[in-house]
Amino acid sequence: MKRLLLLLIIVGWSSHLSAADPAPEEDLQSLQGKWVRQMHDKRAGPVTVEQELTKDHADVKVIDRQGNVIYRHKVKFRLQRLEDVNLLVYYDLEVLEGHKKGFKQKTIQPCIYRLKGDRLYVAEGLVNGDSFPPQILVWWKVKPPATDAAL
Repeated sequence: MKRLLLLLIIVGWSSHLSAADPAPEEDLQSLQGKWVRQMHDKRAGPVTVEQELTKDHADVKVIDRQGNVIYRHKVKFRLQRLEDVNLLVYYDLEVLEGHKKGFKQKTIQPCIYRLKGDRLYVAEGLVNGDSFPPQILVWWKVKPPATDAAL
């Protein structure tokens, strides 16, 4: 817990040093596309989590080592700013594949986020009354393959 608090203080302090950080409107354009991170699932072992963000929703997939989609949900989101804090607010989640297929949740899930180059830092479970455990997720932007025109 001390490490999490220290990391949040460092991230918050360093954001004051960089006055040119983008506003949420600019972030929306930068956020669009595919993001990935790695994690360990209790049942499947090491998995890749893909999140594809469009203008107003995210499509999230969990993919096992064999390339099979073992879980998928879609969720709407919006960006907000609360003074110097950027919020990524998820809502209207629907599970499309996996053991909870068909499950729908209307709960609003606010997360603190910071976009830094090709990395997206998302802090969950830090809002009062939040049922998620506190954690920081680091997502990496998937760069589209170079086209023949770019070569």
